[in-house]
Amino acid sequence: MTATRSAYGNWIQHKSPGIAGAGILGTVVLLVGLVSCLLALLIGGLPLALPVAAVTLVLFGAVGSPLGHYIGRRYTFWRQRSARAHQWRSGVFSFNKNPSTRLPGMLGRTTLLSKTDAFGNEFAVIKNPRARGLYTVVARAMAEGPWMQDQGRVNDWVSGYAGLLSACGREPGLVCAKAITDTAPDAGGRLGEMVTSLRDHQAAPAMATAIMNECVQDYPAASSENVTYFEMTFRGRALSRKNDESVILSE
Repeated sequence: MTATRSAYGNWIQHKSPGIAGAGILGTVVLLVGLVSCLLALLIGGLPLALPVAAVTLVLFGAVGSPLGHYIGRRYTFWRQRSARAHQWRSGVFSFNKNPSTRLPGMLGRTTLLSKTDAFGNEFAVIKNPRARGLYTVVARAMAEGPWMQDQGRVNDWVSGYAGLLSACGREPGLVCAKAITDTAPDAGGRLGEMVTSLRDHQAAPAMATAIMNECVQDYPAASSENVTYFEMTFRGRALSRKNDESVILSE
């Protein structure tokens, strides 16, 4: 029995922006220090430029070097641990002022709203209080794959998606649009049930029955279940100048 391993792709190592990975703060300190050294050299000569250069090196080492980043992270973690904020606990055992059950991290302040569309169907809206209110709607779609499709149909699909992206650029208040595809191996249960029901009601030759059984066994290894989500985030202030939530949800 061979062990299966999950493979994940498209992982990108986090790199801090700035000169040689020094970060934004370290780059600003370095540039300001260089300009200050040049000005000090022009005004007071070498005796004044040397102390400015020394201070620049010390500050750059504290905020722009790998050692400075490590010390800063350890100090921040020590402060969070001292404040008992390094572990997330929600509900009645929470150390937070709000004992309700909340999501961790940046989702902790979000709330879930519900609204009914023009067809009478209820849908959910995620509200984020940042930037005076950001409202996110997630739509689920069953996207078809390009397999067993002619090139003309695939081109029409691509053209339709391009038109959707173009329409998003003209949508007022839309600040973010994102497509998410969730792919998982198909369990093959639906095909097995369908073949079993057909085989029980119809008399099939032995060869056809064997071929159908083989297809049911091989289908989960060669097929996948794809679920696509399209996420749209709107700025509430752009949809309603008075930031009226009822007007925002009706838009």
